[in-house]
Amino acid sequence: MLTLTFVRHGESVDNVRNIWAGWKDSELSVHGFNQAKAVGEFFSASAKIDNIFASPLQRAKITAMQIYDCQPDPKPVITLSPLLREQYWGVAEGHPFIFPSNMVKEGPHYKPLIGRSSRFHEGESLEDVEIRAGQFIDEYIAPLVLSSAGKSAREVMVFIVAHGIMISEMIDAIIRHDTSEGAPRSKTWRGLHNTGWTRLEIGLENERSAVSGSSVTPTTADPRIDPEALVAAGAQSADPLPKMKEHSPNLSSEEAKRPHLMVRITHVNELSHLANVTRQPGGIGSSPHDPKQTSIKDFFR
Repeated sequence: MLTLTFVRHGESVDNVRNIWAGWKDSELSVHGFNQAKAVGEFFSASAKIDNIFASPLQRAKITAMQIYDCQPDPKPVITLSPLLREQYWGVAEGHPFIFPSNMVKEGPHYKPLIGRSSRFHEGESLEDVEIRAGQFIDEYIAPLVLSSAGKSAREVMVFIVAHGIMISEMIDAIIRHDTSEGAPRSKTWRGLHNTGWTRLEIGLENERSAVSGSSVTPTTADPRIDPEALVAAGAQSADPLPKMKEHSPNLSSEEAKRPHLMVRITHVNELSHLANVTRQPGGIGSSPHDPKQTSIKDFFR
């Protein structure tokens, strides 16, 4: 068995500005970087991580590096994969999205997509993101599940630092391979808060007797509206779309080859690490994080 923890990236400047930013390489805000520092410090005491996988987009990569830097030696293996990038919004990238209460703005606007097959021109649909999630699972997670067979869940700790929609699609893809009556079926992991984390224990079906129970109490999601929440209710953002297998609403031939799994969701959208993180006043917290800028706290160390 292994423990798989998903962490959404810290707040980006485009989260604050209500901008469609999928592959757009949006910077962390000052507040977002503080969120990333907090989650890294939290896991330094609560988890000895073996592997970290992250999206190469800087908002996820920098969040992942905060977790990595806080880990004791020997450090975990860290891998960046473009398969973990957020849904690509095509022509909508960099443009604002609109809500019924705010319909009049200058410039082009792109309303939230409806349905799993909908996409903006040149962009991805949720079905496309689902395929990418499956590719990542086949390439990276399935081998780790097989190699961890017979171990306790806490012996193998794997982290994925990515984006809200991608995380949701990946959890769905994993859960589809637990065919038991008690398998989790809720969608409470959608709409994750920035740096909110969700944890799964995953094993082969014949390891089911090793764990029991699957109930969790989800934390309320971020009240700030952003594209990831809307869909749920060295970055390489210029790379072409990865080669994708043809989508099927049922299990694909590749999915069918994956072993039957035992999945237990133990935590959803956990935010306790943010208890002491507050947004700086006067717009400072929403401004882009400058890695060269020294925190005032550093002067008192």
